[in-house]
Amino acid sequence: MRRLSVHKVLLFCPMILFLITTAVASDMQLNFFSLTRADGLSNNSVTAIVRDEQGYIWFGTQSGLNRYNGYEFRQYYHDQGDSTSLPANRITALVAGNDGNLWAGCHSSGLARYDRKTDRFLRYRFSDFTDEAPTDHIVDMEYDRMGRLWVATHGGLFLYDSGKDRFLQIKSYGSAGMEYGTEIKVEGLFTLTHEITSLTADDRGNIWVAHPDWSLSYINAENRISGFYNYLKEEFGEMPESLIQLVYHDKQLYFAGGHRGLYAFDPAIGELYTLVDPEILRSPLYVTGHKETVWVSSLEGLFRYDTGTGNFAFYSQEPTNPKSITTGTPGVLFVDESEILWLAAGNLGINYSLLNMPFMNLYEHAEFDEFLFHPNVTSMLHDSRGNFWVAFQSGVVQAYFNGSPNREIIQVDQLVPGTGIGYVFGLFEASDGTIFMTSWRGGLQFYDPELKKFVNIYDAHWTFYENFGGFDVRDVTEGPDGSLYLAVFGSGVVKYDRETNRFLRYVADPEKEGALANSYVYDLEFDRDDNLWVSTTWGLNKLPAGDSLFTWYLASQETGTLLDNYIRMSFADRHGRMWFVTNGGLNLYDPVNDSFANLHVDELGYTTLVISSVEEDEQGHLWLSTSHGIINVRIYYTEEYSPAIEEVFVYDISHGLLSDDFFGGSSSVNSAGLLFFGGNRGIDYFDPASISPVEDEGDIRIESIRIFDRLVYPGSDYGPPLNENGEILLSHAENMIGIQYAMLNFIDSPKNKYFYMLEPLHGDWIYAGADRHATFANLPPGSYTFRVRSCPSDRLCDSNEAVLGFFIKPPFWKTWPFYVIAGSVFLLFIYLIYLTRTRRLRETKAELERLVELRTQELGRQASKLRKANEQLGELNSMKDKFFSIIAHDLRSPLSSIAGFSELLITSWDGYDDAKRKSLIEIVSEATRNTIIMLDNLLQWANSQTGRLSVKAEKVVPADVVNDIHVLYRKILEEKDIRFSNRVPGDLRIISDLQLLSVVFRNLISNAHKFTPPGGNVIVSATLNDDETVCFDVTDTGGGFPEDLQQNIFRIDKSWVMPGTDGKKGGGLGLILCHEFVTRLGGKIWVRETSEKGTTISFTLP
Repeated sequence: MRRLSVHKVLLFCPMILFLITTAVASDMQLNFFSLTRADGLSNNSVTAIVRDEQGYIWFGTQSGLNRYNGYEFRQYYHDQGDSTSLPANRITALVAGNDGNLWAGCHSSGLARYDRKTDRFLRYRFSDFTDEAPTDHIVDMEYDRMGRLWVATHGGLFLYDSGKDRFLQIKSYGSAGMEYGTEIKVEGLFTLTHEITSLTADDRGNIWVAHPDWSLSYINAENRISGFYNYLKEEFGEMPESLIQLVYHDKQLYFAGGHRGLYAFDPAIGELYTLVDPEILRSPLYVTGHKETVWVSSLEGLFRYDTGTGNFAFYSQEPTNPKSITTGTPGVLFVDESEILWLAAGNLGINYSLLNMPFMNLYEHAEFDEFLFHPNVTSMLHDSRGNFWVAFQSGVVQAYFNGSPNREIIQVDQLVPGTGIGYVFGLFEASDGTIFMTSWRGGLQFYDPELKKFVNIYDAHWTFYENFGGFDVRDVTEGPDGSLYLAVFGSGVVKYDRETNRFLRYVADPEKEGALANSYVYDLEFDRDDNLWVSTTWGLNKLPAGDSLFTWYLASQETGTLLDNYIRMSFADRHGRMWFVTNGGLNLYDPVNDSFANLHVDELGYTTLVISSVEEDEQGHLWLSTSHGIINVRIYYTEEYSPAIEEVFVYDISHGLLSDDFFGGSSSVNSAGLLFFGGNRGIDYFDPASISPVEDEGDIRIESIRIFDRLVYPGSDYGPPLNENGEILLSHAENMIGIQYAMLNFIDSPKNKYFYMLEPLHGDWIYAGADRHATFANLPPGSYTFRVRSCPSDRLCDSNEAVLGFFIKPPFWKTWPFYVIAGSVFLLFIYLIYLTRTRRLRETKAELERLVELRTQELGRQASKLRKANEQLGELNSMKDKFFSIIAHDLRSPLSSIAGFSELLITSWDGYDDAKRKSLIEIVSEATRNTIIMLDNLLQWANSQTGRLSVKAEKVVPADVVNDIHVLYRKILEEKDIRFSNRVPGDLRIISDLQLLSVVFRNLISNAHKFTPPGGNVIVSATLNDDETVCFDVTDTGGGFPEDLQQNIFRIDKSWVMPGTDGKKGGGLGLILCHEFVTRLGGKIWVRETSEKGTTISFTLP
C-alpha cells in the first residue's frame, strides 16, 4: 500500500490577515443555524438526513421522522392502530431516489416507503422475504446509478424489485460471478456472513459494501460481477474500532470510523491513501462529499478537506461565536443540492450552514488576540500605513499594527476623570497621518505613537468644554487649509486650527441669517469644491468655500428637496457626488440645480428601512448597512445627477452576517477593496467582487389542500379524483378550498414574500406577505388555476411558481345532459298540454253556453238587488239629512244661549252685581256642558256609522257605572230637586264594553232628567232574566211620551221634537245612540211604560 504524506491542516479562525492585506484567504467560513425540539423537531438526537425530489429535508431521529420545509416540521410517528404509519419511531437510515420515493429504515422493524400522494407509509418486513434469521434492522440504503435500491440489514443485503414491489435477498457473491434472487445461491469468494456497516454507489454501477473489520466488497448488478478488498485490514491488522461509514465521491472511496483518521481508496488502481493522520483526526464518525470538498464529523468537531489543495479546516464549538456549531461531537451530515450543509449536533438537534458564505466575520473573543475585544463596533478605520483601527460602544479602541494578526488595546484619555469616554463615534486620519478619535464624553483625542495611547488636545477638561461647548463630539473632518472641523452635538460646529490653537464656533441661531439650522450635528463632510456639509437632526447645512454664512436645506412636499430633515450621514462617491442618508432613503445633491434627487426605500423593496452606513465598491455600486441586512444597490445615471436603481440585492444573517443591527457610520474600506461594516455582534467584511447576486434557488411547493378545513390528498384513496387534465375534480358542494404553500430555500424562509392569483377570479397578483395560506369560499362551478410565487422583497418578481388546477363540477341541474333531458320533457309537456287544452276547449264551450244562461239569470237577480240597494241608499241619505237636522236643532239652542249670555256679560258686566254675574256664568256653563254632551254623542254615533267603533268585552260592574254617571249629573239633578236612586245590585257582574255601556246610561239618565219636573224621581234598576240576560230600567216621573212617538224615538229617519220641563226641545239623538250601542252590545231597548206619571225605558244585555 502506498501511503501519501499528510497534508497541512489549518485550524479555522477569522485571520486578521484578511483585514490588512490585498489577498483573500481560501478558508471557507460557515455560519451555523440550529433547529431543535423547540422549533418542532420530534427529537434532538438525529440519526439520518436526506433531501427528497420535491426539495424537502427529512430528519430521522431516535423518536420519529420529520419533514422540514424551512418554516416548520411535519412529524411522523408509529401508531399501533394505524398500519399506514411508521413501523417504529427510531429511524436508522433514510434514502430518497429520483423515482420520487423516500425510504425510511426503522430499528428492528423493517422498512417504510413514503407515499407523497396520501402522506402515508407502506411497510415492508424483510422476514417476509427470507426464511433465515430476522433481518428487519436496517443499517444503510443506497440507490445505484440505474436507480435500483439496495438495502443493508443485520441479516444481509437486499435488492428492491420495483416491478413486483418486493425485496430479493442477495445470497452470496464473489469474483466468479453473482446472481440474486430468492432461490438461487452462487458460491463465491466472499459470503454474506460478514456484517455490513455502510453502502455507497459509484459512477460505474457498483455498490460498495463496508464491513466492520474494514474489509470492502462490491457488486455490479449490471454485469453481475463482484469483488473483495482487504487492504485496510491487512495494513493495520486488528482494528480497535469498526468502520462506520463509506462514501464514494469524485472517483474516490472515503472511510470514517474508529480512531484511524481519514482514508481514500482509488478503486480504479486499487490504491489506498492516508489523507488525515490518526493523530490529528482521531475519531471520525461520518463522511460525505460535495464538489471538491470532503466533510467529516468526529468527536472533536467538523473537518473540511479540500481535494484540490489538500488543506483541512477545523470547525468546533466557540462559546463567543453565535454562528459556530452548537456541539463538539457532531454526527451524521449531508450536503444538499442547494449547497447547504446539514449536521446532526449530537443530542442538540441540527446545525446547518450555507456553504461558500460570501461574508466573513470578526467577532468577540476575550482570550484570543485575533478576535475583537468587544462585540459592539461603532467605528472603524484603515489608515494609510496599513493599520486597522476598531472602536467600540464601550469606549475601548483596539488596533492591528503593521499586518500583525494580534490586537492591541489602545488606552484613551479620560477627559472627565472617573467617567470614561463612552460611545466612540468616529476614527479619522488627518492628512499628516495623525489618527483622531471622537466620543461621547472624551471630546477630541489624537493617537500618540510614542505613548501608544490617545491623548486629548487639551490637558484640562474645563478648557475643552469652554472652547468647544461640550464633550460630545460626533464627527471630525479636515478642511482644505488643514484645520479640523468638529461636530459637537448640541453646540454646533467648531473649526479648530491645530497650529495656532485657535477655534471658531458655528452655532444655531434662528434669528440670525446664515447661522446653522440646528446645533445637534451628526456628521461633517467636505465636497470636491471645498464646501462644508453639516448634517443635523433637523435639516442639512452647506457652508460654501470661503464663505461664513450657511445655506439651509429642508424637506418639503416639493420635488427636488430632501426626503426628511433627520440627516443621518453624508457620503462622497468616487466621482465626488454628495449623498445624504435620511429617514426614508438616499438623497443625491445636484449642484447644477441646487436640488436633490431621491431614492426612496420603496424603490429598494421596503416600506420601512433604516440605513446606517454607505460604502462604494470599485464598480461604483453602493453597499448599505441597514435594519434588513446589507443591501447592494446597483445604480445607473440617466444624467450626471439623476440616479435610477438597476438592481437591488439583499444579504442578511442567512448569508453569513453576524446580525442585522448595524451602527451608524460604522464602515470602512481597506486597500484591497474589502468592505467592512460594524454591528452589535462584531464586523462583517467581504470582497464585493467575489459576491454573486442573490438568486432564488428554492422550489415553491403546494403543501396541502383543504376542502372546508378537511385535509385531502387528490388522486388517491384519501382525496378527490383528478380529471384527464390533471385537475382536482370537486363537486359543486366542495366550493371552499384552502391551499398552503412554501418556498423550500431553508436559509431565507422567514423573509420569503408571496404573491398568488386564482384564475379567472383574479385579474392580477395578490400580495400575501409572509402568509403561506390562501382560502377561497363560495366558488362558482368552473375551471380554476391557482398560481403562487415567492419573492425576496415586497415587490413582485419573475420567479418560478407553483401551479394547482382544480375543477368544480356544476350541480346536475346545471349540466348539458340535464338541459337536454329537461328540454325534451318540457316539449313533451307542452304537447300534452296542447292535447289536453284542445279537449278542454270543446268542453269549455259547452260549459260557457250553459254559464251564459245562468249568468243572465244571475244578472237579473243582481239588478233586483241593486234596486233594493238604491232604495236603502236613499233611506240612508234621508237618515243623514235627518241627522244633520237633529244636530242643527240640538246645537242651536245651547250655542245661542252661550252666545247671548256671553254678550250680555260683556256689555253689562259693570251693571250687574256678583250674584247676577254668577247666575249668568252658570247658565253659560250649563249650555256649554250640554253642548259637549251633544258633541260626544255625535262623535260616538259617527264612529258607529263609519265602522270605527269596536266592542271591547271586559268584566263590568253596572252599579259602579251608574254611580259614575250620577256623580256627573248630581249638580243638575239637585238644581231641579230631583231624587236619584241607583237600585242596580252591587254584586252584579256582566261581560260588556264599559265605554259603550257608560254612554247608554249617560244618555238615558240625561233624558230622564230633562223630562222630570222639579221634585221628581229618577230610578235605575236591574233584574236577572231566566234566559241569563240582564234587564236594566231607567224610570222617571215626568209627563211621559205621547203614544205616537213611542215607536219613533229610536229611529233617526223619523222626525220628532218634544220639549223638556224647562221648555227646551231636543231631537232625540241620545236615544238613537242608545239604540245603536245596545244593539252593538247584543241587546234590545224599548219603552216599557209611559203615562202622565212617568216613563220607563228598558234594555237588556247578555
